Amino acid sequence: MEGPKVEAPKKEDNRNFGEVLQEEINKDLHSLRKLYEDWNNSKLSDIPKALQITVVVNKSGNQVTVSSIDFHTKLNSRISDDLTKRIKSWKFASLNDGKDDPTEWPVKMNGRISWQ
Repeated sequence: MEGPKVEAPKKEDNRNFGEVLQEEINKDLHSLRKLYEDWNNSKLSDIPKALQITVVVNKSGNQVTVSSIDFHTKLNSRISDDLTKRIKSWKFASLNDGKDDPTEWPVKMNGRISWQ
């Protein structure tokens, strides 16, 4: 008599991809602080001291590209434009290096930028 058939559990991505976003933020902290300094010197209003962000990346060929960015708050258009341009320049190389790469795309990541 045969026992019940058991399906192998689907392998979940065990990696916390939010850490990848935080690594990119930390690598680029000098440039982010320079932007913050420029905004202060330009006397822009409502410059946040810290900012929660969500970034969605997708894979196109061998490149990881930013699909969307959510700043979770209303920002001055210059701040939003500067940050968007900066974030879109990030490579997210560790998502495509052959070590614990995502098995499904797009990948949604949350992180925090703090200028202090």
